[in-house]
Amino acid sequence: SHVHGTPEFDTFLANFNELVNQIRNEKPYSMFFAGDFNGHCQHWWPSGNSTTEGIKIEELTSQLDLSQLISEPTNFEPNKNPSCIDLIFTDQPNFVLESGTKPSLDPLCHHQITYCRFNYRIPPPPAFERKIWVYEKAKVLQIRSSIRNFNWENHFSSNCDIN
Repeated sequence: SHVHGTPEFDTFLANFNELVNQIRNEKPYSMFFAGDFNGHCQHWWPSGNSTTEGIKIEELTSQLDLSQLISEPTNFEPNKNPSCIDLIFTDQPNFVLESGTKPSLDPLCHHQITYCRFNYRIPPPPAFERKIWVYEKAKVLQIRSSIRNFNWENHFSSNCDIN
């Protein structure tokens, strides 16, 4: 998101916070957020610098228990110092097998491509047999008759096992 200026940036942070909390309420999903955040923070890339926006993004994402995966420069705009602004945040860094940057495919683009390879192979639950009842096809009168005519007293007195 290319958001500059305090009121817009504060709105962005509030919306991001709300989005993360909405997704959390829908667990068991994992969250991955990627984009050009236009904030610098030495916490992400120690050789870079920090801006107010970057520090606020870092504070919010840390408070939300999100990890930032990119730790190298991603933007090489002419006549400026390289910066790490193309970021990937997640709440499941343990799923990540590899992350980093690749050179842009467009020679005029100043941004690197960020990538993240993660383990999404979650084994399915074991198969088991089950009965499927189609209640619309039930013969209600016959069921009631069978229950009424069954010798319940004899059945329970002949079986001592409570289970």
